[in-house]
Amino acid sequence: MMKFLKFMLFSAVVLTVYSMWKFQSSTSREILQYGLVKAESRYGNGDVVARSREVRQGTLQFWEVELPRGSWIACEKDCTDQLRRNSIDQHEGLSEDK
Repeated sequence: MMKFLKFMLFSAVVLTVYSMWKFQSSTSREILQYGLVKAESRYGNGDVVARSREVRQGTLQFWEVELPRGSWIACEKDCTDQLRRNSIDQHEGLSEDK
């Protein structure tokens, strides 16, 4: 019985991962618009300006911000805050997110 449950759990995980991968690879991303975001440090580390973009992927529509190193990340709530937390205040704000 235990082998059967392990097999079912493994199968469910594999199916979930495959479905997520298939959705990501089969759904085209469309850039709807670009913008600029300026974030100011809460700890005196200056400020940073970065590009942002609105993206549509399938039925999802969301904003992303470009980090100074060139990678794009999805904005959780606010692109300004996301940029600040992942660039100029990356190390100082570790305890405030918990």
